[in-house]
Amino acid sequence: MHTDFAGLAQAIVHFEGEKLWLLWPATAKNLKRWGLQHPQPWIGHPSRLLEALDSLEGLEIMHVSDPCAFIVPPFCIHAVIAFAGSSHTCVSFAHAAHWATAQAGLEFCKGLVRNPMYPANSAVELVEKVEHEAPLWEKVMGKKSQASAYLAAWKRDTAAIYLRHKNRNVSSV
Repeated sequence: MHTDFAGLAQAIVHFEGEKLWLLWPATAKNLKRWGLQHPQPWIGHPSRLLEALDSLEGLEIMHVSDPCAFIVPPFCIHAVIAFAGSSHTCVSFAHAAHWATAQAGLEFCKGLVRNPMYPANSAVELVEKVEHEAPLWEKVMGKKSQASAYLAAWKRDTAAIYLRHKNRNVSSV
């Protein structure tokens, strides 16, 4: 189980094989529950998948066996079970319809980065992902939009924390 990127949606293209996608929306409850596991996500832990089935809300299940394409919204918690050899790819993108979900997820990320118990390398990686993806949002929403102002404030709010984590991360190497 995991989330991808730091605020972008994904266009998934399934090419071949058979997969079961388990998708949970980025609700406040789900993000809080996910945050208890992050940055050590539930990847490779079948018992944690069972725990997620019991504790996360809004599960959507998608079984794919023929070529298809679909969108996974920002911060969507998901697990993919492959029944045989299979392949898919994805392209991340920003779209105005996903901004509210992305913003809620970014607030969640800010809380993770501010947590002194959050691993420094994970905090550094998370802030760098947001900074890398921010220009895409600015192109979609406009440089003078509320989204652009929010992202600038997000960067200001996390700058000192980022530097502290980055220095802590470098000193632990």
